[in-house]
Amino acid sequence: MLSFGNMGELMRGAQGMQKKLAELQERLRGMTVTGESGGGAVRVTANGQGEVVRVEFDPAMVDKDRELLQGLMVAAVNQALARAREQSQKELSNLLGGFVPPGLAGLSDIIKPGG
Repeated sequence: MLSFGNMGELMRGAQGMQKKLAELQERLRGMTVTGESGGGAVRVTANGQGEVVRVEFDPAMVDKDRELLQGLMVAAVNQALARAREQSQKELSNLLGGFVPPGLAGLSDIIKPGG
């Protein structure tokens, strides 16, 4: 049975975890990963929260096939976002001592600004 003392400990633990998640959120916001396609012709940078923060492409690509450029952009964005998810999972795993409960595998919903 839970006593008020145990309840207080539980609340302090939850507040501590909330603080750690807020710190992780801030670290992820400052972290960046890059995805490329077309041998580096298109580069997309995303932060650790899965937000695209920069798109770069070789100016020579503008004069080429528009559909090819669009396809390369999609591929680079997807690669950058996948790397951002991987980095988030690593950071979360470190925060939780290597254990990520199955329900938290997609923590991107929790580690969003204001969330």
